Amino acid sequence: DSEVDSGDEFTEEDESQKWYREFWTELLDRLSLDDPQQPIANVTRSGNIYFSMPPSGGQVWLSAFFVQAKGMVGVYLRFSSGELGDRLYESLIEEREVIEEELGIPVEWRDASVSKLCNLTARRTFGKGGAKNPENREEILEFLCDTINRFVNAFRPRLKRLSES
Repeated sequence: DSEVDSGDEFTEEDESQKWYREFWTELLDRLSLDDPQQPIANVTRSGNIYFSMPPSGGQVWLSAFFVQAKGMVGVYLRFSSGELGDRLYESLIEEREVIEEELGIPVEWRDASVSKLCNLTARRTFGKGGAKNPENREEILEFLCDTINRFVNAFRPRLKRLSES
């Protein structure tokens, strides 16, 4: 039994994992995507869930995330480093204005010169107890469900077309 009672870190981590598992389960139960072909993410016990995007093989993925230390949640589209990821990202940049209009929410674009992996992010910060505050839960769920659907609608068909050309 001493392993179970070995300290607060284990208990806190366990509670955190449980919190994330319950949150992601609720989010995915609620998530309604316009694109029925989009594979759904798996529930995790961490601050991210991942949706695969075309092309297959882990080249591009969409993630919903928490940054608890900053009280932040968001959704990002990320590209693996390399020729294909770079080409897909560059192609999306060419359509940036149309994509931003289609998304209808503010997004931040970062290329490989800024971060190791190219990505696009939409995020929101929550004060008062941050992202785990029960008072913020409903707003966070709505924001993430809406943003994931917007990202899938804007990027999945484009990535499918670009990866087939």
